[in-house]
Amino acid sequence: MKATDRMISYIRRDELSHVSMFTNILREIKKEFPAMRDEKTIYEMFAHAVDQEIKRTQHILGNNIIGINEYTTETYTKRLANNRLSLL
Repeated sequence: MKATDRMISYIRRDELSHVSMFTNILREIKKEFPAMRDEKTIYEMFAHAVDQEIKRTQHILGNNIIGINEYTTETYTKRLANNRLSLL
């Protein structure tokens, strides 16, 4: 389990760096090209990304881990997306 814990830690660190990077990119786009930043487009991008992430996670994990099922992975992914949207 130590290796699993380490892998999850690396994945989390990687995810946080992506969140930070893309938050900064979107903020810069908003500053430099305000006409290009459309709220509807951003929400559509997030909705598409969340849908893909849910499908990928459910494919990989399914209902094979006690306490983690398709419902919990979907709600967790949506909560993370909402948190990330609030950073913008």
